[in-house]
Amino acid sequence: TFAATGRFAWHNETVDATISFADFAAALRGDRAGLKVRLAGAPLKFGFDGYLSHRPTLKIEGALAADTSSLRETLRWTGAQPPPGGGFGRFALKAQTNVVGSSIGLSGVHIELDGNYGEGVLTLATDGRKTLQGTLATEMLDLSPYISTVRLMASGDRGWDRKPLAVEDFGGIDVDLRLSAARVSVSAVKLGRTAVAANLRGNQLSIAVGESEAFGGVVKGTFGFARTSSGADLKAQMQFANIDLDQSLGEMFGFRRLEGKGNLSFAIDSSGDSIYQLTRGLNGTANLVSRKGAISGINVEQLLKRMERSPLSRGNEFRTGKTPYDTLSASLKITQGTA
Repeated sequence: TFAATGRFAWHNETVDATISFADFAAALRGDRAGLKVRLAGAPLKFGFDGYLSHRPTLKIEGALAADTSSLRETLRWTGAQPPPGGGFGRFALKAQTNVVGSSIGLSGVHIELDGNYGEGVLTLATDGRKTLQGTLATEMLDLSPYISTVRLMASGDRGWDRKPLAVEDFGGIDVDLRLSAARVSVSAVKLGRTAVAANLRGNQLSIAVGESEAFGGVVKGTFGFARTSSGADLKAQMQFANIDLDQSLGEMFGFRRLEGKGNLSFAIDSSGDSIYQLTRGLNGTANLVSRKGAISGINVEQLLKRMERSPLSRGNEFRTGKTPYDTLSASLKITQGTA
């Protein structure tokens, strides 16, 4: 056997380390040998208990565990570029590891990130460009930390934020991730069972919502975001089927005038270096169809009867109540930020 315990400094951080081989002679020959590794420091705690061989090729298998109070700072410490935006704080990982050559497979994964817990499988290929693939399932997914730094409105103003977008490089890694959740929270918006596929290639991020239970109905669609030399390109196509209009339009746009169920769809695209430029360059269409609902805040029937009796009378007192409808449809065309 062989064991060593010590301490080393890397990137101005001190790390305590322990390594041991159950059969040191076999390890030197490249044959399969038991291996234990422990690393403990301010940026990261890491442990591995398994087996190692490197003849004819590198193979590692065993149980892995790692945790850190800030994944963002740990990535910086290792020299990697952390993802843009917020989040990536508390992180913990436990999994069965299988390394063959430059491919790392993790099965029985238990992962925690920013209070979100998931289970599944992950694979990381490091030959050439790094590629991360995997499938994860979670009971509750809170995306609020990752959009907490996104500002749409200028501070103290009703106008769109004109500050340049801080669109950083996505870190030199390709990602193909499938995620399913029983419940999803995005700031004030609450979603039910949701299936999402995220794909990152170069500086292009695409997210496909296979199906999401939202606002009493179902949401499907795609969202794309690409980093460009002049800022960013944005594309989105979404379909909301049989949703509660008062809840959905109220939570998404602050508009609470329609009651009942309906279908909403939109397809938009834009380019710009700020939220202001993205809204000014917005192009696309939006369509709304609803049946058996009501427009709240105005009673058209009473207003028309009043105007019939007294055409010159003012109708301010009729800005209450509601107007029921059998069918309502609306179509919008958006050109350079104007609908």
